[in-house]
Amino acid sequence: MSIMCCVYVPEGIVLAADSRLTNNKSNMFPGTIMKDESKTQNLILKETYYTLSDNAQKVLLIKKNNVGVSFCGNAFINGMTVFDFIRKFEIDEITSNDSTESTAVKLSNYGLNESITFIVAGFDNDVPYVYTVCGRVVTRQNIIPNIQINQNSAKDSNLDDQSELGEPKEIIKPQDSQDIGNTAIPTLKYGAVWGGKMDAITKVINVQPELIANYTSMPLKDAIDFAEFLIDLTIKYERFSDDIQTCGGEIDILVITKDDAFWKQHKVYNPKK
Repeated sequence: MSIMCCVYVPEGIVLAADSRLTNNKSNMFPGTIMKDESKTQNLILKETYYTLSDNAQKVLLIKKNNVGVSFCGNAFINGMTVFDFIRKFEIDEITSNDSTESTAVKLSNYGLNESITFIVAGFDNDVPYVYTVCGRVVTRQNIIPNIQINQNSAKDSNLDDQSELGEPKEIIKPQDSQDIGNTAIPTLKYGAVWGGKMDAITKVINVQPELIANYTSMPLKDAIDFAEFLIDLTIKYERFSDDIQTCGGEIDILVITKDDAFWKQHKVYNPKK
């Protein structure tokens, strides 16, 4: 499991995620137990989670068009890590002319399934676009839509690593749909969206009394700090919870503005040094 978030304010978009990679397994006990006087039964242990690494890369930058991508859910797609999958996707599918929406739609058509949820975000002509991609469903998150193209959403899908996706949203059908390119102009909205292990964030942000953040007036530096806070909150919440710690490691933070895309924090590139 993972925790990722995207905070979008007038000055820019911030993508952040943890770095923990977990796995689960069930083991057959080496031996048998007596079920009754004449029968034996294999003992099966319950499925357990364990940490594989604290160095997984869950926030990525598509450099050809400065579009950011983060993910939660399955860390492998078609035998590749998500990092390599997105690299191959960029080589095979993306050009410098691709918009954020076309990137999200192409990603949804690139051999995905519903075991993984992506956030795809960037600026096109100074307008921010924030999408979630879950299987073949592409949802724009940072608008109040004038129309609903499709009533399905990633929030309603049956994922083990369920994502909580902010309102409002507009569902975009796959690329072969005639609905894409509709001329209705939605109302832009600023806010935050997150996915993965969402218990801590939900309790702090959505449970009464709610945390009321003024995203429209929030400076970019505050948005960066807020995104880091949401990820760090989840990691620390799990640390003190008597449960499996599925989120952890360093926090990667990608910042996208109207003019540039850069790493505020990155465990490999280490931009602070």
